[in-house]
Amino acid sequence: MPLTLEGNCPLGRFKQYSHLGGGYDKDPVEICPDCNFVDVEELRKGFDLNKICLCPKNMTDKKYRALFRQYCYESGKENLTKPGFQRFVSENF
Repeated sequence: MPLTLEGNCPLGRFKQYSHLGGGYDKDPVEICPDCNFVDVEELRKGFDLNKICLCPKNMTDKKYRALFRQYCYESGKENLTKPGFQRFVSENF
């Protein structure tokens, strides 16, 4: 899983903090299922960030948004899927 050593989302959607016993500034259980880098099959088994996050290393929100726009343009609205986007990123990133 590409979360940073601090446990932060590479796309900046949530950050982990260590004070007061740890935790996140936003709830990953609410944020991650909508992410295009979530492994849907693993998510069905349970919420384990180490298993569901398929975000590539060195991905940033800026790169993600550019790739997503390109994917939408090239695929057409009727063909947009999470697995399709993940394949597109693996081929173009």
